[in-house]
Amino acid sequence: MVASRNDPCPCGSGRKYKQCCLNAESHRRPQAEAWPILLQKAQACYAAGDYRQAESACLEVLKVQPRQVDALFLQGGIALATQQYERAEQLFSSLLGKNSSSPQLHQALASALMAQGKLEAATVQLQKVLQQDTGLMTAQSSLAGLWLARGDWAQAEALYSRILQVSPNHQDALVGLGMAYKQQGQLTKWLACWQKITEINPGDLAAYHKLGRLALAAAHYDVAESTFRAAVAHAPEDWKSVSSLLYVHNYQPDLSPQERLREARIWGQYISDWEHRHWGEASVSWEVERHPVRLRVGLVSGDLRQHPVGHFLEGMLRYVDCERIELHAYASWPEADALTDRLKPNFAAWIPVHELDDAQLVQRIKQDKIHILIDLSGHTKHTRLTAFAGRPAPVQVAWLGYFGTTGLPEMDYILVDEYVAPSREPSQFSEQRWWLDQTYRCFSAPREDVSVSALPALENGYITLGCFNHISKLNARVLQLWARILKAIPHARLLLKTGAFDDPQEVESYQHYLKSCGLDVQRIVFQGGSPRQQYLECYHQVDFALDPFPFTGGTVSVEGLWMGVPVLTLKGQDLLSRSGENLLYNLGMDDWVAADADTYLALAIHWSENLSELARLRAGLRDRLQGSPLLDGKKFAQRWQDALWALWDREQVRV
Repeated sequence: MVASRNDPCPCGSGRKYKQCCLNAESHRRPQAEAWPILLQKAQACYAAGDYRQAESACLEVLKVQPRQVDALFLQGGIALATQQYERAEQLFSSLLGKNSSSPQLHQALASALMAQGKLEAATVQLQKVLQQDTGLMTAQSSLAGLWLARGDWAQAEALYSRILQVSPNHQDALVGLGMAYKQQGQLTKWLACWQKITEINPGDLAAYHKLGRLALAAAHYDVAESTFRAAVAHAPEDWKSVSSLLYVHNYQPDLSPQERLREARIWGQYISDWEHRHWGEASVSWEVERHPVRLRVGLVSGDLRQHPVGHFLEGMLRYVDCERIELHAYASWPEADALTDRLKPNFAAWIPVHELDDAQLVQRIKQDKIHILIDLSGHTKHTRLTAFAGRPAPVQVAWLGYFGTTGLPEMDYILVDEYVAPSREPSQFSEQRWWLDQTYRCFSAPREDVSVSALPALENGYITLGCFNHISKLNARVLQLWARILKAIPHARLLLKTGAFDDPQEVESYQHYLKSCGLDVQRIVFQGGSPRQQYLECYHQVDFALDPFPFTGGTVSVEGLWMGVPVLTLKGQDLLSRSGENLLYNLGMDDWVAADADTYLALAIHWSENLSELARLRAGLRDRLQGSPLLDGKKFAQRWQDALWALWDREQVRV
């Protein structure tokens, strides 16, 4: 029977016959003869992602051709695409029962099995594919990925290497081979794979940044530095690569403070020059009051949240005198949380600026008539340092969020104290130093109710040393010194805690690195990240902490002190390496500051042998911290705002 123009189309599309996409001539034939056209439609719909119509067309084909292999195979593909993995497995298995020699079917079944986590069964299917055709690249790549997922790094390495022999620029194979190397502790080879990827894609900044971050996290600082230098060479306008390069310098143990300053000046001038070329020379006029009753102070940061910057701000902002200082927040990152909500009431204005470009941000700050603009990021993530090159405020200050100089010519001052930047020493900053009395920062006591525990060694019978800093700070010199400590204290344990260890494979990979530095990994406890309550409770397991160098701990160290855990630090040469000194000298704990590596070792041995003294120190450490300038938000806020007024009085000639 021939359909009329207004009848539903026999193809199952749901359209009227006269509107159907199929050739109307086909419907003058019996439906049994039209199935090839329906199959074509099913395949076209599948390719377009219209799986409902594809399935409908397949069903119409199978009504008249129940064993039509292409339609059945397509049904399996539709099931895979719509995450019906068990159905896909059944369909492909059924087809394989009729044609066990089809590599395509084996590979499709392997995909369905992998999606269900049936890795061993999927491996068998892919091996069958390669038995029939060893040169199938997609099957080799899939099987190599399975070996990775199953933790057979050597098999994965061999297969990815075979792929790269045929196709040296196969990017997925390079990524996979790099992962296989990483899991076997061959970090240099891992990073070499990523270097190859950047060579294949010299214009892909994301690849450079990925390699740079990986190298930094793996403590391969030279690779990280060369990567970001290459990124700048390929994309001179990418100032984020410049900031990343300077950030990497903080981790390099062989770089002197003078070399860091020189590099910061070079690249700070680079950023300034690029910004001025991009949107013109900075205006040096501002419509602000020269003799204000209240100073309008802007804080620029992407870290006004659960972050060290947020925790250091919270305890002092509530004491800022709003009759003397009017605070404006320029939040450069949209993320917000409970700490953000607690910070907001301290500001007269809270302005999200993450969607503003530099010129717009400069204009906004000028419109707000800010007297003093403070950068809380430096060369860290979410920085808006480049906007400071536009001179949005008469006085511009670096503070708190970065352990070094910005190098930016337009940054006038940096707030420091005598412990981190002694006035008797030559300056290591492109900014002018301005000293705050006692401490340049003030911590906020944790809101979580976690008490100080008894010294764990008294119950355990052995000392537990701890470090909760990110592993990127743990360079080879640090780990080699800690290896000496563990050898000198035979029953000691070392607890390393960081979010990187949430991944068991990351732990396994890092163990290889620790072994290369002489550490006995059987005596090391690895813990991943935790919510803050549980994080603080983990200090109950630690007798005393070891500070890395040259990039010493900040928030991690003061949180440990709050939990009664003293930190052993190495005397530093600059702001970056003196964070521990700022804390310990303010607590009168000079005997926890080691003059050199040998003294560091000797002090670790001393405290491991004097448990009663260590227990007394632990019991009283929180009270000592609470009575110190480090937690006195009220006095710190007074000194801070006095300093800002002094800076304004000194610099108002600019206006």
